[in-house]
Amino acid sequence: MAVLFSAQTRDAYQGYDDAHYVNAWHGWCQELALANVPYDVLLDADLTASRLRRYRALLLPNAACLSERQMEAIERFVRDGGTLVATHETSRYDETGSPRRNLGLASVLGVRCRGILTPRPASIALREEAPVGGIGSGEVSTMEAVARVEAAPGARVLATTDTGSPTIVLNRVGRGRALYFAEKVGSGCYHGGVARGQAWKETRSATHRQLVRDTVAWAVRGELPLRVEAPPGVIVTLFRKRGRPQWILHLLNAQAAVPTAGRTIPEVYEVPYPALPPISVTLPGVRARRAALVSPDFASTRRVAARRSSKGTVVSVPAGTFTRYAILRVE
Repeated sequence: MAVLFSAQTRDAYQGYDDAHYVNAWHGWCQELALANVPYDVLLDADLTASRLRRYRALLLPNAACLSERQMEAIERFVRDGGTLVATHETSRYDETGSPRRNLGLASVLGVRCRGILTPRPASIALREEAPVGGIGSGEVSTMEAVARVEAAPGARVLATTDTGSPTIVLNRVGRGRALYFAEKVGSGCYHGGVARGQAWKETRSATHRQLVRDTVAWAVRGELPLRVEAPPGVIVTLFRKRGRPQWILHLLNAQAAVPTAGRTIPEVYEVPYPALPPISVTLPGVRARRAALVSPDFASTRRVAARRSSKGTVVSVPAGTFTRYAILRVE
């Protein structure tokens, strides 16, 4: 999976203000990290057919400013079988910030943009057949601006605002598919942190966070290269060595960074490392025989249990094996 960070959009879209673009991008990335979903960050220059071919899914969180060449690469990616998730004003402007009459990717996304609805308290009703079904049918509240769009013939409207305007549209193009959100979505998942001496307040939307996670699971068809059973804040990243069947996983104990409502950040702050319970890591489709752990928390390499199952290889790290950070080698 890849997520685009568009410097073109950051610099040329509605002025240099994080609220217009960067916060929505951060929201998606924060949820991916907390859910231990492996992803690559792509930059504007990476939007080429050869680079996109590496990925199963591409996320464009309000990537408003895209060039014709970039859009051609994205369309080819979808037609060749990729999954695209795009939000709000993605492709409504060129790379310099000049507006288009319609979304440049309108034919891929299956919508026509008629303008932007003024931000106001609103509800989004999801239909029962929505593929992002973890929250099922029901409503998601929003205070964001919503693009006023019409669905193209053949595209499926999966959710609407309380005024009937489509907000989630599914479109199939060639061998691929595209899911479009008329609002920014990721903005409701973002929290910018707390200054020292202040109490943390929950500003994120639980339903938006679930919507993002459901969307990611749908985009990769439930086939992630890594499944982790660990407390929130234990971040696991996965790499595979070229030329040999060896997987390297980095495990970071960042539990103290997980926001907790009412928690006050002290003026003098030392990063704590809460005790770790058992951690289970599953590598689907991998047939490994052994696993070992190295860490600055202990002197020598430690073997940990690795067993094969019908789902792949399951590696178990006992409680308290490391405190801060460790590298897990599976082969």
